Amino acid sequence: MSALPKREGNRNLNREVWESPTKRGSLVAGGCQYLLLHTGWKDNRRTHGCSLHLDIKNGKIWIQHDGTEIGIATQLLELGVPAEDIVLGFHSPNMRQYTEFAVD
Repeated sequence: MSALPKREGNRNLNREVWESPTKRGSLVAGGCQYLLLHTGWKDNRRTHGCSLHLDIKNGKIWIQHDGTEIGIATQLLELGVPAEDIVLGFHSPNMRQYTEFAVD
Protein backbone atom coordinates (compact mmCIF):
# COMPACT_ATOMS: atom_id res chain seq x y z
CA MET A 1 0.00 0.00 0.00
CA SER A 2 1.45 3.33 -0.98
CA ALA A 3 1.61 6.24 1.42
CA LEU A 4 -0.45 9.34 0.85
CA PRO A 5 1.52 12.10 -0.84
CA LYS A 6 2.82 14.85 1.42
CA ARG A 7 1.11 18.13 0.82
CA GLU A 8 0.65 21.49 2.44
CA GLY A 9 -2.48 20.89 4.49
CA ASN A 10 -4.93 18.11 3.82
CA ARG A 11 -8.06 20.16 3.21
CA ASN A 12 -8.39 18.89 -0.38
CA LEU A 13 -7.57 15.27 0.42
CA ASN A 14 -11.19 14.09 0.77
CA ARG A 15 -12.28 15.81 -2.41
CA GLU A 16 -9.40 14.21 -4.27
CA VAL A 17 -10.31 10.76 -2.99
CA TRP A 18 -13.93 11.13 -4.06
CA GLU A 19 -13.19 12.76 -7.40
CA SER A 20 -10.45 10.27 -8.33
CA PRO A 21 -11.86 6.85 -7.38
CA THR A 22 -9.38 4.95 -9.50
CA LYS A 23 -6.46 6.54 -7.64
CA ARG A 24 -7.35 6.10 -3.96
CA GLY A 25 -11.07 5.44 -3.59
CA SER A 26 -12.97 2.35 -4.63
CA LEU A 27 -14.30 1.75 -8.12
CA VAL A 28 -17.57 -0.21 -8.08
CA ALA A 29 -18.84 -1.38 -11.48
CA GLY A 30 -18.17 1.95 -13.17
CA GLY A 31 -19.29 3.99 -10.18
CA CYS A 32 -18.05 5.14 -6.81
CA GLN A 33 -18.34 3.92 -3.26
CA TYR A 34 -18.98 6.28 -0.35
CA LEU A 35 -18.66 5.40 3.33
CA LEU A 36 -19.48 7.40 6.43
CA LEU A 37 -17.50 5.90 9.29
CA HIS A 38 -17.57 6.63 12.98
CA THR A 39 -14.57 6.18 15.23
CA GLY A 40 -13.94 7.02 18.83
CA TRP A 41 -13.95 5.69 22.36
CA LYS A 42 -16.73 4.48 24.63
CA ASP A 43 -15.43 4.09 28.15
CA ASN A 44 -12.12 2.26 27.57
CA ARG A 45 -13.17 0.53 24.36
CA ARG A 46 -12.34 1.66 20.84
CA THR A 47 -15.33 2.06 18.53
CA HIS A 48 -15.16 1.93 14.77
CA GLY A 49 -17.97 1.23 12.38
CA CYS A 50 -19.87 2.11 9.27
CA SER A 51 -22.84 4.46 9.62
CA LEU A 52 -23.61 4.75 5.92
CA HIS A 53 -22.48 2.92 2.77
CA LEU A 54 -23.58 4.14 -0.66
CA ASP A 55 -22.54 2.93 -4.11
CA ILE A 56 -23.17 4.77 -7.36
CA LYS A 57 -23.71 2.08 -10.01
CA ASN A 58 -25.18 2.54 -13.46
CA GLY A 59 -26.47 6.00 -12.55
CA LYS A 60 -28.36 4.80 -9.47
CA ILE A 61 -27.70 5.29 -5.77
CA TRP A 62 -27.39 1.90 -4.06
CA ILE A 63 -27.90 2.11 -0.31
CA GLN A 64 -25.84 -0.81 0.99
CA HIS A 65 -26.07 0.12 4.68
CA ASP A 66 -28.04 2.82 6.45
CA GLY A 67 -27.37 3.27 10.14
CA THR A 68 -28.84 6.77 10.28
CA GLU A 69 -31.87 7.63 12.40
CA ILE A 70 -33.82 9.46 9.70
CA GLY A 71 -32.92 7.20 6.78
CA ILE A 72 -30.86 8.31 3.82
CA ALA A 73 -33.53 7.14 1.33
CA THR A 74 -36.03 9.54 2.91
CA GLN A 75 -33.52 12.37 2.77
CA LEU A 76 -32.69 11.64 -0.89
CA LEU A 77 -36.40 11.71 -1.79
CA GLU A 78 -36.81 15.04 0.03
CA LEU A 79 -33.88 16.41 -1.99
CA GLY A 80 -35.66 15.48 -5.22
CA VAL A 81 -33.94 12.22 -6.15
CA PRO A 82 -36.55 10.04 -7.88
CA ALA A 83 -37.37 6.72 -6.17
CA GLU A 84 -36.49 4.87 -9.40
CA ASP A 85 -32.88 6.12 -9.01
CA ILE A 86 -32.51 4.64 -5.50
CA VAL A 87 -31.87 0.94 -4.82
CA LEU A 88 -32.18 -0.48 -1.32
CA GLY A 89 -29.16 -2.77 -1.65
CA PHE A 90 -29.50 -3.99 1.93
CA HIS A 91 -32.71 -5.82 0.89
CA SER A 92 -32.56 -9.01 -1.18
CA PRO A 93 -33.60 -8.63 -4.83
CA ASN A 94 -36.80 -10.54 -4.04
CA MET A 95 -37.75 -8.03 -1.32
CA ARG A 96 -36.89 -4.94 -3.40
CA GLN A 97 -39.82 -5.54 -5.74
CA TYR A 98 -42.21 -4.74 -2.90
CA THR A 99 -40.72 -1.29 -2.21
CA GLU A 100 -41.30 2.03 -3.97
CA PHE A 101 -37.63 2.03 -5.02
CA ALA A 102 -35.72 0.52 -7.94
CA VAL A 103 -34.99 -3.22 -7.94
CA ASP A 104 -31.56 -2.88 -9.61
